[in-house]
Amino acid sequence: MKIWVILLTLVFVGCSTATPSIRKIAAASDPTEVLVSFVGANFNLNGTLTYPGQSSAFRRSPAVLLIPGSGPTNRDGNQPGLTTDLLKQISTDLARKGIASLRFDKRSVNSYSNLWPKDPNALTEFFSWENFLEDASQAYLILKNSKGIDPDQCSILGHSEGGLIASQIAARLNPPSLVLMATPGRPLGEVLRTQVQTLLAKQNASASVRAFYEVKTCVFRSLSKNRASYRPMYRRDCKPSSLSLPQSIFNLSCSCSRRLNLWLTKAQFW
Repeated sequence: MKIWVILLTLVFVGCSTATPSIRKIAAASDPTEVLVSFVGANFNLNGTLTYPGQSSAFRRSPAVLLIPGSGPTNRDGNQPGLTTDLLKQISTDLARKGIASLRFDKRSVNSYSNLWPKDPNALTEFFSWENFLEDASQAYLILKNSKGIDPDQCSILGHSEGGLIASQIAARLNPPSLVLMATPGRPLGEVLRTQVQTLLAKQNASASVRAFYEVKTCVFRSLSKNRASYRPMYRRDCKPSSLSLPQSIFNLSCSCSRRLNLWLTKAQFW
């Protein structure tokens, strides 16, 4: 099956077919949202399944899995101290154009904190890269098997770090479309060093401060090479040429105010 990979440049920063538990939280409207609970990598995750207002038993909707970025990012694309509603906005615009979506709270979201392991070694394993991949994979399978969804038209969208996850699970799940939003084209260890250096330069930091953070980023990059839980994430190369799947690439660059509408009206996913 042909895979379409769409790279968006923004200005901001195993398999189970178990039926998810669903509780309606919105009356029939445009769009309609339901709460979804499903099992990821041996952990219960919560999310929101959004349907177009015109969906019915006689027409199954195409759909997109929305994978959030790094940190304790929730289903709407927010985390403590940073509220953008990025994924919620995308979900709403997709629904208005007849496309359903599933977005979910990552296992690192604070609402799950009382369920996290207390042992440091167990906690490291709990937040392993493999578990994040499995969580997203199970979310995709739940979406494909949800009522009112066309299983042959379920695509994957990943924002930032979520794009790294999306690119890896897409090679196995074979979605009809793959959308990478602000996803690094280099290993994240290199991206982190560049970001720190750029911020310090903007702040006119002294040579001693720059040297201090250079040591810190070098230590972090060393950890990412040697710690098994960090290595897949911080050494992953997500350049299009490194993706092990057939593709056509569209590089869409647009202003902040136009980014969603341009993407939704011009990008053809299926």
